[in-house]
Amino acid sequence: MVPALHDYLGERAGWLADLVREGQRSGELDPALSPQAVAHFCLALAAGTTLISPDLHDVDDQDWIDLLIRVIASLEPARAPREIGTHA
Repeated sequence: MVPALHDYLGERAGWLADLVREGQRSGELDPALSPQAVAHFCLALAAGTTLISPDLHDVDDQDWIDLLIRVIASLEPARAPREIGTHA
C-alpha cells in the first residue's frame, strides 16, 4: 500500500475507533466490540461502496436502507429479555 494512503487510512481508523469508544461509554454501542474491528469494518464498507456503484446491482433503495439499519442495530449492546420490544 502507498505510504500516504496507509497513513490516511490509519488516521481515519483511529478517528472511527475513538467514535466507537465514545459510543461505548454512552451505552449506544456494545462495549464487548473491538473499536478497531468496528473501525476496520466501516472503512471496508466505505471503500467497497465507493468501488461498486449503484448501477452495478439492482437493489431497491429502501431494501438497502433496511439492511444497513439492521447491521448498525447489531452493534448495540445486548438487551435483557424483558427489555426487548419495550420502548424506553
